[in-house]
Amino acid sequence: VFATSWDAWATRHRDQNLAAELAQSISAQVEQRGAYNALAPLAGHSVILGADLHLDSGEVLELYDAKAPVPIVHGGDPSRLVKPVPHGKTFLQQVMRFFWLIPDHEE
Repeated sequence: VFATSWDAWATRHRDQNLAAELAQSISAQVEQRGAYNALAPLAGHSVILGADLHLDSGEVLELYDAKAPVPIVHGGDPSRLVKPVPHGKTFLQQVMRFFWLIPDHEE
């Protein structure tokens, strides 16, 4: 049990660091070159299941879905507002996130 817990924690920690680095990289790219194709680097990382690049108004600029036939959609769908992913704070939800039973996020 200890080894499994340690491995889960180490993997989660590594993946969260990767997500944070990618978020910073994408942010810098958007500032320098704009939003077009900003989520393309995500395709090279199997732990990233999906992402969106959106304005504060909810307008989606770009979508990435690793399981879609076309993983990156440019322009997104401006008629579809982005709904924030609920992230519960209960002990059970934190345990489930720790063991990757539910996805975590990086903003």
